[in-house]
Amino acid sequence: RPLAAALRRMPALRALELHDVSLSDEAAEALFGASSAKAVPQLCTLTLVGAHLAPAAARLLAATGWRLEELDLLNNRGLGAAGIEALLAAPTFAIRRLNLGVCKLDSAALLSIANAPWPLEELSLYFNDFSGAAAGPALAALSRRASLRLLHLDHCSLSAAGFKALVE
Repeated sequence: RPLAAALRRMPALRALELHDVSLSDEAAEALFGASSAKAVPQLCTLTLVGAHLAPAAARLLAATGWRLEELDLLNNRGLGAAGIEALLAAPTFAIRRLNLGVCKLDSAALLSIANAPWPLEELSLYFNDFSGAAAGPALAALSRRASLRLLHLDHCSLSAAGFKALVE
C-alpha cells in the first residue's frame, strides 16, 4: 500500500524494479489495482524478480492498462502456464523484451509465448523444462518469430527432437 501510494505521486515513472519481494494477491491488488495502475500511465518497463507472482496477480497486472514493452519476471515459480495465459490477455502490452527464466513453464506455456501477439525481440526462458515431446511444435513456432533477435534457452533440457524443431 505505501508503494502504491508512492506510485500515485510519480505519474511520469517509466520503469519500476522490485527484487525479492513477496507479492501476495492482496499486495498485487494494492499495487496493480485500478487506482495505482492509472497513477503511472507512462510505465513501460516492469521488473518483478523473485516476487512469488501467482496467476491471480498476473491477471491484475494484465488489467492495468499499462503499455509495457519490457517485462522481467525472473524467478517467479508460481507463475506457470496459467500466469502466462493471464499476461497474454493484456490488451495493452507490447512486450519487446521478456524474461521468464525460472518460472516453471511447460511446453503449453512455451507455445502460448511463441504465438503471443507481442513484437518480441528478446526472450529469456532459461531454467524451465522443455524436454517433453510437446515442446517440439512450440519451439518450431518460436523459431518462426522474425522479430526475435535474442533467445536464451539455457538449462531448459531440450531434447534432440526439440532442438531440431527449433533450428529447422
